[in-house]
Amino acid sequence: MNLIHRLEILKLESELVYKMPPNAMLNEIIENQSIESKKIVDLLKKQNSILIKQANYDTLTNMPNRRNINRKLESLTNPDFGKYHALIMIDIDHFKWVNDGMGHAYGDMCLGKIANILLEAMNQVKGFVGRYGGEEFICIVENVDIDLIYHIAEQLRINVEGSNIPYTYGEKQFKVTISIGYTVILDYINASIKEYIEIADNALYQAKSAGRNCVRMASLDCPHA
Repeated sequence: MNLIHRLEILKLESELVYKMPPNAMLNEIIENQSIESKKIVDLLKKQNSILIKQANYDTLTNMPNRRNINRKLESLTNPDFGKYHALIMIDIDHFKWVNDGMGHAYGDMCLGKIANILLEAMNQVKGFVGRYGGEEFICIVENVDIDLIYHIAEQLRINVEGSNIPYTYGEKQFKVTISIGYTVILDYINASIKEYIEIADNALYQAKSAGRNCVRMASLDCPHA
């Protein structure tokens, strides 16, 4: 019997009991039913909280997931005058090598470490970071000077490279690095959220094509710059 069904039965029992003449035994029954009902309601609330978290957060990293990232982007308003929002897309370089060479458990550990590095960096600039899927992450920094955006992205790259997460593939030793592509959001008049994500993804592709472990920028005017 599920909790909701049990709660409905308790409600019907309570209605019948309240119609009976009052006495000590009935009062005790009512009190017990009230306590059991409260326990069931508390359990339902707890289960609901778990379901909400599972729907909005990545279970491996405890970061916001793609749905949560999209909700964050949709909640953004145009930046303050003279400022920009930064949309930064990050991909772990050669992550298949990490999994193939070290095993998926090591790959998961690697994802967790990088997630923590990105989260710490975003906390310092009051930014937002989530796992977009697989080995991809997205960072959002609101109302920032355009000259600072590259430095923020480059610092993310440096922090991951400097963490010296090692792995072996094909009998060769490597350390985990990331590639980064970013764009700046000035308004939502000339482009949609989906288009800004595509532009950042184009910049990420450029970083991969340039040899990985680097930062590239693309803009609405020059999406393939």
